Amino acid sequence: MSDTPIKFPSRVRASEVREHLSGCMLRTMLGYMYPAEAVDAMWFHQGTGVHLGIEYLIESWHIDMSLTERVARASEVAGGYILANSGPETVYAVHTPDLSEALRSTEAMLATFVRQWPKVRPKWAARIETEVRAELPGFGTDIDCVVTHEDGGFTVIDWKTGGRATADPIQLRIYAWALRQLGYGECRGAFFWHVRQDKVQPVDIPNTREEDAYIEHLIDATLMVKAEETLALSPRPGWQCDKFCSFQDRCPAFGGDLTELAEHYRMGVWTDRKVQY
Repeated sequence: MSDTPIKFPSRVRASEVREHLSGCMLRTMLGYMYPAEAVDAMWFHQGTGVHLGIEYLIESWHIDMSLTERVARASEVAGGYILANSGPETVYAVHTPDLSEALRSTEAMLATFVRQWPKVRPKWAARIETEVRAELPGFGTDIDCVVTHEDGGFTVIDWKTGGRATADPIQLRIYAWALRQLGYGECRGAFFWHVRQDKVQPVDIPNTREEDAYIEHLIDATLMVKAEETLALSPRPGWQCDKFCSFQDRCPAFGGDLTELAEHYRMGVWTDRKVQY
């Protein structure tokens, strides 16, 4: 354990703004201090693996291949990541994952993507970018997919690979705000694609000054929470507790005690990690 005070990153991600608004910011902060306990190992591996497979598919879409070959190659990319990060020595190997089931469902999601992408993909696309890095003062995030339109503007897409078929629209509103600041023009469309369920969830994005001011207010408020020097965050119990949180034994909402945790907060080090939501 380090003997220097913990310092969280002096910027926020879209997921942290969402947690501050409607989730549990305490869980987010605990995730920085105990990253290996923060998410189910296979949920982390598989989500990232599927994203990598989708990126490969989009980048190689111009190559003439059969549907079967596309799925096989993308599954090799995704499966390679999953296998490489599932060994006993890896930081996220918290649980013993069912690798065969994870690989099977990963291939199924990628097959769905190959079949449906021609229908889901926005028409008149001039350029399709994946893993777009958006860096602005106090804010930084990676956006799954940005489609630039031939006549100006953009559509923003976020892949979802989990068991829920709904997502918080604020995430795409933040992405659209960031892209507008980066000069992409007006948002022409935004949607989540829940690949496991093959469901498209559109999100209405206002291109207004009021919208920009609201998003900037949320980012500033979240930055203020992260700048606190003490772990004075109240838990916010909800549906995420059983699904995504590994900290119930430490959480006051479940009878836990933050005394030892506060000491870790003062003396520990944070680990920045990327988690697919």
